[in-house]
Amino acid sequence: MSAPRRVTVQTLDYGPVVLDEPSWCVVEHPVGNHRSGIRHDGVEHAASVDVAGHGRVEFLRANLTQFPFAEHGSRDVRVVVEIDGEHPEFDAAGLGDLAAAITSHVLYALLPLRARLQALPGGWRVMGAAVVRRPTEAAALGRVSTALPSLGAAFAGLVAAERTGDLYGARLCRKLVQRIARDGRVGE
Repeated sequence: MSAPRRVTVQTLDYGPVVLDEPSWCVVEHPVGNHRSGIRHDGVEHAASVDVAGHGRVEFLRANLTQFPFAEHGSRDVRVVVEIDGEHPEFDAAGLGDLAAAITSHVLYALLPLRARLQALPGGWRVMGAAVVRRPTEAAALGRVSTALPSLGAAFAGLVAAERTGDLYGARLCRKLVQRIARDGRVGE
């Protein structure tokens, strides 16, 4: 990262305000805001999925954010995440809790629902599926210096193992998914 640069923002209540612009801030600061409304925002990251009839749909948009002159609330750098039209801010611990909740929802709600959908007669058609090899225990637990698969590949392995009744493979894949989610390495 580069060193912060100095910028001047014209405000309604304090006139020109000179402040350090963090290297991660990618927004222009509009003229005519109140000083407490000055905000730094980083690059937005979003999850996305192809939805039939709608194309690519983005969700869980997230980015670094900071209100350096906030009068109410935190002046710390946080991560803002769009959830159900709202934009709550998270510190590192809160973001970890959010990631754990999302991972838990995928593992214990979405994937079991997918399995139930697959079990319905004629209720689900395979559009395309990747063949995923069952990981060895050493690789799943990180005892071998191999690159981790993507989170999607790990989920696919988990689903495949559960579908075939491979409890050992499902346990390994579940550990692998949890490790990838914990370490923040989601692959491509």
